[in-house]
Amino acid sequence: MPSLWAENLVEHRSLVLDRLLDAFGEQVEAHGYAHVTLAAVAQQAGLARSAVYNYVRDRQDLLVAHARRDLEVAARHLDAALSAAGSPVEQLTTYVAAAFVGFASGPLRGHDPMGLLDEAKQRELVEHLRPMRDALTKILSDGLDDGSFGGGSVAELAEFVVATINGYRVAVARGQLDPHEVAARSTRLLLRALRPAT
Repeated sequence: MPSLWAENLVEHRSLVLDRLLDAFGEQVEAHGYAHVTLAAVAQQAGLARSAVYNYVRDRQDLLVAHARRDLEVAARHLDAALSAAGSPVEQLTTYVAAAFVGFASGPLRGHDPMGLLDEAKQRELVEHLRPMRDALTKILSDGLDDGSFGGGSVAELAEFVVATINGYRVAVARGQLDPHEVAARSTRLLLRALRPAT
């Protein structure tokens, strides 16, 4: 491999990190997170193991970086889908469906990333989830404003929605439940629960 993979150092580092994250995902897919080593990731990425430490310190760094990249893509897709949806009810339906499809896809499906990370890395991963949480907050806020939703504050409703989704997360990620069926079921439950009092 050439020592520089791009025209400048910033692009080079971005390309190398992407190669590392791709290799990490492939290793997790093939062997499971518990059996992934930095040496194997480096070899698959076409790097010397020592070069890996210029980008990450350990498997947890790789996991968080891989999740961050996936979440950035998911957030862009969600933004586009929400823009195409109309009412807050339609947007919530879209949000729930996107969450479950996300759980069922990618090399980390079947794993509980939070359970694999120490507290500092858990906080870092939660921060990367902020755009998704912000999107949910806006949906619920708009729904409360136009009378689509009721039953509590935005924060209370958001906690309820997240808890409902998380209740199925692991089973969907492990392939035990169909994400589309669970999304439909969860959406019906949520819309009944969030229906404003008459």
